[in-house]
Amino acid sequence: MKKKLLKYIIFTILLFLLLLLTACWDRKELDDLAVVAGIAIDYDRETEGIKLTAQIIKAGEVGQPQGGGKGGSSAKEEGAETVWIVESTGETVFDAVRNFTFQSSRKLYFPHNNIIVFSKELAEKGITPYLSFFIRDHETRNMVWVLIAEDQAGDVMRVKTDLEEIPAVGIARMIEDKVVTSEISGIMLQEFLTMLMSKTTGPVATPLRILEKGGEKKPLIEGTAVFKGDKLLTHLNKKETRGLLWVKGEVESGIIIIKDPRGNKISIEITKASSKVKAEITNGEYKIKLKVSTEGNIGEQMGDTNLATGKMIAYLERQDQEAVKREIEAALKKAKEYKTDIFAFGEAFHRKYPDNWQEIQRNWDNIFPEVKVSIEVDSQLHHAGLNVKPPIPVKQ
Repeated sequence: MKKKLLKYIIFTILLFLLLLLTACWDRKELDDLAVVAGIAIDYDRETEGIKLTAQIIKAGEVGQPQGGGKGGSSAKEEGAETVWIVESTGETVFDAVRNFTFQSSRKLYFPHNNIIVFSKELAEKGITPYLSFFIRDHETRNMVWVLIAEDQAGDVMRVKTDLEEIPAVGIARMIEDKVVTSEISGIMLQEFLTMLMSKTTGPVATPLRILEKGGEKKPLIEGTAVFKGDKLLTHLNKKETRGLLWVKGEVESGIIIIKDPRGNKISIEITKASSKVKAEITNGEYKIKLKVSTEGNIGEQMGDTNLATGKMIAYLERQDQEAVKREIEAALKKAKEYKTDIFAFGEAFHRKYPDNWQEIQRNWDNIFPEVKVSIEVDSQLHHAGLNVKPPIPVKQ
């Protein structure tokens, strides 16, 4: 009886181990894959379908020093490209992806994709039809940046970045560095979809322009692309963008330029910021109470005024508060002009008045431009750098 029980236990353990020791049954060899670094989507007038432009990483060229390439040297040949740009067309995005196999010996592999770029033309018509593939396919990721090209999206795949071998990686890092200025809206696919599914919030995305200097095309990212539903409406400039980010509590750093009493410019470095949004309906009037708190340091002064006094610090804090308020008001003005709630104020009313939500959301397009927004900014300056006084004789 004991032997029979022992055999049963051993058999159960072996069966359990068999389930764990499946090895890499779904492994994919690098040599079999075309690793996508970036993908661009345009409308193809010739076929009246979709044109995809993919930036494929040439793994053998990445990380190799320039020069040589002959006589067994591992260095790549001068001018050798680290990416392969390839185009494909199809009736749908998925169809165009599969049609890449007519030109590539390897299957496109999306898990390492960094950016999805839509052309201005598609964005103005509505980009919902082109998102489905990226949501459904098991190899695509939602943590990928969404960009809107100034013109053709495919052109973005052909730009060069000076510091990164893979241009799409360089563009992604430019967006990640948005915290330095807080003048760029960096939006990943997951966040864009969340805004798109809201019945009141206007989605935003990252705009990209191409600058041509010395025969080379370089990417330029600044501002915000503003949508209503899935259609591109307009853009926010850099200051309007930071106004939006103040409201959303997404300002992390940046420089605010203010002036001292003599009109000399002073750079205030933002070190910390937060915001609170409170919705109220009073006598049928929709109100938003916005409170922004910001902390910073005096990073630079262009004049010779002594800033190291309590009275002067208080003056500069008031100037800083007014500057922040002006940026928020500029963003509000643009959003109300286009009747798109990029601040998610509608969601604030949803949380506060769930019983009235159905009526609010039905009329939100008319309500939003009339919402009264009161702005309170609390600014605190803590440090003046290593030198608290200008390096010249002080004028009192």
